[in-house]
Amino acid sequence: MTTVGHVTSSDGAGDTRIGLSTLLSRISSARRRQCVAAAGRAETVALPSGTDVHPIGSGLSETWSVGSAVRLARWARRIDVHILHAWTARAVCLAGTVRPEGVPLVFSCSDPGLDARTVRALRVFAERGALAVVCAAQQVRRRLVEQGVPADRCVVIRPPVDFARINEIRASSSLRSRIGATDKDRVVLVPVTRDVNAAVEGAWAMMVQGLLDERLRIVVLTGEGNDAALRRLAAASYRPGGVTVLDRATPFEESLGVADALLLCDDGDVSTVPVAWAMAAGVLVVAAAGYAVSELISHKLNGLLYKRRSEAGVIVAIAQCFAEASTPLGAKLRDAARGQAYEAFGVRRFVDQHLRLYDNLTSGRSVDDGIVDSALVA
Repeated sequence: MTTVGHVTSSDGAGDTRIGLSTLLSRISSARRRQCVAAAGRAETVALPSGTDVHPIGSGLSETWSVGSAVRLARWARRIDVHILHAWTARAVCLAGTVRPEGVPLVFSCSDPGLDARTVRALRVFAERGALAVVCAAQQVRRRLVEQGVPADRCVVIRPPVDFARINEIRASSSLRSRIGATDKDRVVLVPVTRDVNAAVEGAWAMMVQGLLDERLRIVVLTGEGNDAALRRLAAASYRPGGVTVLDRATPFEESLGVADALLLCDDGDVSTVPVAWAMAAGVLVVAAAGYAVSELISHKLNGLLYKRRSEAGVIVAIAQCFAEASTPLGAKLRDAARGQAYEAFGVRRFVDQHLRLYDNLTSGRSVDDGIVDSALVA
């Protein structure tokens, strides 16, 4: 039986947690043996309860070290690994360095703006043996190929969305009441991406909009960056509770349980995972028109897009989008997006495509053999 050794680290975003957890919970042990090793603080990896995680970090240290490499190499030999699957930039650099000869390396990447050091490592690993980079979007693949990662080592597998989990959260979540929102309020979720200033810009635009609509409430979901500017903005809100900054420990899918709309203001290289989940949850996507988001959202077909120009122009553009969102068009866009999400982001498809990828690697076939980008055919 093929043994897949998953390698992750606590610097992984929610994208990592969702993807890895899906494979661990949905692939039968009769089909693949799966083992997990984690660098850094294991409790922050947030895998399914009962998952046996082999620690390869050093106490609370999350840095790459010789000790971590030695522990990972010993673990890989002990489990007789056939495929190493890395889920973070730190993990792939570590796994690629110590992988046994002849063992294929898989790296799951949802970030189009992957750092140059990791890209250089991927180019080296491609020369040393079998490598497959699982790209969550075409923009991720495009950026990697532009930087020299071989195109034939990249395959697009769209992220999984657990529709049952979404329905459960939206039916039972208490988050809406905890932030003081009523059924009549409109809650707009503003996630923080790489460009924190874009999130500040979006939150400010919604605050201006809120002067005209008292039912509007803004919820900001922070990331790993500095959120001081957003917290200052929330403190200066036009009314108490007008802007709520959620704790970083709040899972993105839980925040969707209270949202009526998702405002994604970064038009650069962003992960499309939040967009996929919002579509599936029936949450209207209003976004800056960047390449990554435009793979999934078409203006007035399944969401609303605007172009980022001056600050004043953004406020007007966002206001126009939300004016349209309150018309019957908004409901049509949400329904269209949800239907497309069922086709493109199903859990079963995600699992089957990974099983196919593993088979391709162990049998010597091309990494994308039998794998089609579901967002292009949905």
